[in-house]
Amino acid sequence: MLFGCVDYWENYKDVLGEPPSSQDIVLLSYKREEFIRNFLQVPLTRAMARAMRRRANPSAADMESRLTNVLSRQIWGFAIHHHAHAVTDPGIKVGGGRRTYSSLITISIDKIQAILNPDLTLSERCMAQVDLTIAMVHELMHGIWEGRVKNDDYEGNVWKKTIPEGSPWRTEPYLDGEGFNECGYYMEKLFFGGVVELKPIVSEMEVGRDAPTLMFGFRDWPNPLYASIQTPANGSAHYLQDGALVQVYPVSSSWPSKLLAESFWNDQNYPNKSDNFFHRSPLFTSTTRLRVAQNNQRHLSRWTRVRASHLRDNAVRYPEDEDVMGDWNDQNNLWVHIRAPWYREASEEWRLSPWSSTDKRHHLVLFGDYFARKHHQECARISESFISSVDWTSGRRAYAVQMPDDGREDANQPQDWVWHCIGLLMAASLPLRGRTLYETSKPGREWTIEHAPSETASAAGHYGMIYTTPDNNQVKESSVEPSRFWEAARPDGRGRIQSFTQLDYLDSISHTINLIKRRRGLVYQGFLTAIINAKRSLDADRGRLVACYPGRGHTQRWASEWHFKLPEYDPTIVSYHPERGLWGRVVFHE
Repeated sequence: MLFGCVDYWENYKDVLGEPPSSQDIVLLSYKREEFIRNFLQVPLTRAMARAMRRRANPSAADMESRLTNVLSRQIWGFAIHHHAHAVTDPGIKVGGGRRTYSSLITISIDKIQAILNPDLTLSERCMAQVDLTIAMVHELMHGIWEGRVKNDDYEGNVWKKTIPEGSPWRTEPYLDGEGFNECGYYMEKLFFGGVVELKPIVSEMEVGRDAPTLMFGFRDWPNPLYASIQTPANGSAHYLQDGALVQVYPVSSSWPSKLLAESFWNDQNYPNKSDNFFHRSPLFTSTTRLRVAQNNQRHLSRWTRVRASHLRDNAVRYPEDEDVMGDWNDQNNLWVHIRAPWYREASEEWRLSPWSSTDKRHHLVLFGDYFARKHHQECARISESFISSVDWTSGRRAYAVQMPDDGREDANQPQDWVWHCIGLLMAASLPLRGRTLYETSKPGREWTIEHAPSETASAAGHYGMIYTTPDNNQVKESSVEPSRFWEAARPDGRGRIQSFTQLDYLDSISHTINLIKRRRGLVYQGFLTAIINAKRSLDADRGRLVACYPGRGHTQRWASEWHFKLPEYDPTIVSYHPERGLWGRVVFHE
């Protein structure tokens, strides 16, 4: 990134093949540059030979001086990024025009909030800290590139000599004419052996909410799925073909913990800390296969379970490896002989329950957040999505067959009625919509993000405000149609009803449960109880609104709160016994 030769791909197509486009550029490693020079038999001038020697083996002083020079106008900040861990923005504006910078790197505050999450274990906190560090290294690579683009007279910037002065240049180079032109990722691959993965993504974690166990590791690069974002150097490369092997390498928490330990950096047994990907053994792996559809869309098959890798006899090993593998073998034996049979049965039981609908549960949480902020459109959008889990527009017969029955023919009964009824609870909690709700950004109107200098930056003379334009600054439109209601659950249902209130949504829940009763449907006790309790509370809430706002005034009021509470997982299944007038537990026999 600092000393490599950058030139037009077109000049080396006899060796690298045809470029993806005529304006694409390549960043050549010293070995690749030397090979190309020899292959093309290009005579070297003394200056070229001196420059190549410098690139081949720069001194520590050369590297420090070059890095300082290239990043001398690089600044950092924080921002809210919904779809990125961090962003390097070259198109920044400075208030008053007093100082110019090559680029601004902003770290998503989600990365900081993840580290502060009180639910994290110590090992997970180490994972999150190293993940943040690698994200900063990734963005630094983009920052180095921006530094080379702007006001850098280094002799290796060959391509710049043919560009008119002042012309913008946004395309990053392909490394040695391979993979993708994304220098952050390919340098992660060189430094760490792959692209870092911390699952779940930190933007899905929120302070104050339980976080699932984190998984830390590295994924192969180039990633074939990236072809949907950028053009690959070679569209027929093996990694892009159907059936290509894709690997991810889970990493024990001992490695990020080691990187954060002062003892590692003081250990004289490892004088070069970055050797062997910062002294990390590839102890574990999980694989999948790439699938390419007829429309050339790429997706991955199901990942295999994590397996211990077979290290070569001459592979480098570290003191902690033996402890990690010993613990792995103990846990694996425990899994194989005790946990696996129980897990397979319990996992299948959970998969058939409404709790396995993680997307619905995520949107249920979002609804609660939007409800608290009185965001009518987003609440309505989620409500409509939940209601449509069951088709209630095609009449009672079509509605009834979507309800669970007694399970005589199939014990695995549909449970979409759960989300349908929760959607009705949502609709009963919102004001009725007499017209379509629109949300749009104004066309042709730019908006910017302000970055104020910190106390330290101001003291160093960086006192101007920084302004950036977000990447997603395009016109967006979304809408939600007016409120609608169908009588599908009532025995005498009349189809679509034009005049209705939130009380009709609540009545529909009662009729749906009565329909399930008549069918002796198998339902999950936890969700049944939660829906009935929420409906009871909402009935009372709406009753108070009706008393306070005569006529149809109450239909334009929000419920006082969102009453539904997601129940804890409970696999208990019940059905209704009319002879006793009670719901009773269902016991399945092998």
